[in-house]
Amino acid sequence: MSTSSPPIHEKIPQELMSQIFCEVYSEASKQLVPPVNLVPLTLGLVCRAWRHITLATASLWTCIETGSISSIGVETISAWLQRSKALPCCIKIRIYFQTSESPTTLLDVVLPVLSRLHTLHLLVPRDMIAGFIESHPLDMPQLNQLTIQQVGPDRNPKVVSIIPHPNAFSSCASLRRLTLKYAHGLGLYRDPSIFHGRSSPS
Repeated sequence: MSTSSPPIHEKIPQELMSQIFCEVYSEASKQLVPPVNLVPLTLGLVCRAWRHITLATASLWTCIETGSISSIGVETISAWLQRSKALPCCIKIRIYFQTSESPTTLLDVVLPVLSRLHTLHLLVPRDMIAGFIESHPLDMPQLNQLTIQQVGPDRNPKVVSIIPHPNAFSSCASLRRLTLKYAHGLGLYRDPSIFHGRSSPS
């Protein structure tokens, strides 16, 4: 008769394991590397039980970071964010090279979660920025932070030459910070119209 003890995670309630995973995720999200995407993927590879817990924990799937939409696929990104259920979500896209990816591809990623998008960071070629701004009404009620940085043909950050007037974000009732990345540093708009009469962040 075997006298071995069951794995420790089988003795811990699933709710507590989920909280532990969320703490791991929270700590990882404070680091620049590796991408926070790796947290649920890594935890889910440990065993079948951990995979079940990670898939059932919505807060582990609220943020996705990628350097190429096409390499992951719009369907995969959408499925990832669907696991976050109704929670506010974060999308960070950093494409340092000129690619064949179109503004429509960017819209395909953002539109399904528009109503609950909390943070959007875009470091992408000029055409993708222009297409996103021109094709989209920018009606994102939960959007709190928007960062836009343009990448030029020489792979270096360039002045963002296509930027709407801050009033374009007047329908984004929760927007507190609009950051534009320039060649010589950060330009931060704090137009009162963005904040709807409330005080700007310090």
